[in-house]
Amino acid sequence: MADASCFSELRAAFEPSKSEFCLRTKFLELRQGSSDLHAYVQKLRYLVASIVDEPIDMATQVATFMKGLRDGPIKNHLFSEFPSTLEAAISLVQQEEFSCRQARAHSSRGVAGPVDGPAASSVPP
Repeated sequence: MADASCFSELRAAFEPSKSEFCLRTKFLELRQGSSDLHAYVQKLRYLVASIVDEPIDMATQVATFMKGLRDGPIKNHLFSEFPSTLEAAISLVQQEEFSCRQARAHSSRGVAGPVDGPAASSVPP
């Protein structure tokens, strides 16, 4: 029979090093930075899914996601909605990003120029 210290040595050799602690720290410190929204969301989802022994509660997931977004209209919109789940927050942000892209695309086309013909002021009433 092996002595008691043998088990602690085996545990130290084969037990994963506090990886969930490291993953939790990465999750709590995650910021969008220069990443696009999709990459930020994927990294966030990966970290949440990797923490299984003591999962992060939903309120912390949502707050961390919201805090990590880049400042701007998308983040401002999300703070006005108060989503209750991470997936609801992600969905709202994706919808808002789509709306912002559509608005930018529409505004970049420019406003139609004047139409040839008499000016409205020169037409008799």
